[in-house]
Amino acid sequence: QPQCLVANNHHHTPFPGEDIQIFERDLPGENKAGLSGQSIGRLPLESCQTINEHWGYNITDTLYKSPKELIQMLVRAAGKNANLLLNIGPEPGGALPELALDRLQSLGKWLNQYGETIYGTRGGIVGPHDWGVSTQRGNKLYIHILNCMDSSLFIPTGNHKIKSATVFGTNKRVNFTKTGNGITLNLDTIPTEVDYIVELTLWYRLSRLIIFKIQPAATIQLLRVCLYVSIVFFLKYILRWLLTIYICMEQKCFLNLSSID
Repeated sequence: QPQCLVANNHHHTPFPGEDIQIFERDLPGENKAGLSGQSIGRLPLESCQTINEHWGYNITDTLYKSPKELIQMLVRAAGKNANLLLNIGPEPGGALPELALDRLQSLGKWLNQYGETIYGTRGGIVGPHDWGVSTQRGNKLYIHILNCMDSSLFIPTGNHKIKSATVFGTNKRVNFTKTGNGITLNLDTIPTEVDYIVELTLWYRLSRLIIFKIQPAATIQLLRVCLYVSIVFFLKYILRWLLTIYICMEQKCFLNLSSID
C-alpha cells in the first residue's frame, strides 16, 4: 500500500521508512507523561492525546479534560507544527459518551469562530512560550495568548516589521511599541479568555512573501514556468529579428535588380 502513512508508537526517534513522528500524551519537545523524551526530527509531527484518562472506553473514567484544556492543547499543538490526534473510546454499543460529545461540541464551536488561526497555518516566527504560541499563514501572524498575567506582553518578532495589530475577528486595534528585539503589545486588560488572539500583519517584500507562502515543490514549478516563458519570449524576439533582416535583404535585392533593368 504505497499510499499508506507509517506512524510509530515506539517512543523513539523515527526509524527509516516512517512518515510521521508521534508524541504520546505529550506535545513535541515535552515529556510530561514520561513517554516522549526523543528529539524532534524532520518528519511531520503529531501529538496523540486522550479526551479523558484512557485510550479505550472505561465506564468509571469521568475525568474528561475540560473544554479549556482541549482548546489550549489544540492551539499549542498547532503552534508547535503538530497535528493533534484526540482519542475517544466509544461505549460497547458504539455510541460516543455524552461527556465526549459535549467536549467535541465545545471544540467545534470554538473552531467555527477561530479556526482560521489554526487550519492551514504553521507554527509562527514566534516560538512557543509559557504565555502561549503563534501560528502563521503568509504575512498574518496569530499570537495565541493562553496564560498571561499582565496587561502588556513582549513578543519577540526579531527583525520582522509589524504593519498592524488587531484583536482577531474584530477591527479593534491593539497598540504596540517597538521594544528591543520585538514589540510589546499594550492590552487594555489582563486577558481572561481561553485563547486571546492578536492578529499581527507583517510587512513583507514581494519576493519574500512569495517564497514564504508557496511550498518548495510549488516554488520549483513556478521557477520552471518562468524559465519557459522567458525562453519563449527570447525565441520570439530572435525570430522577429531574423525575419526583419530577411525582409530587408529581400527589399535590397529587389532594388538592385530594378536598377539593372
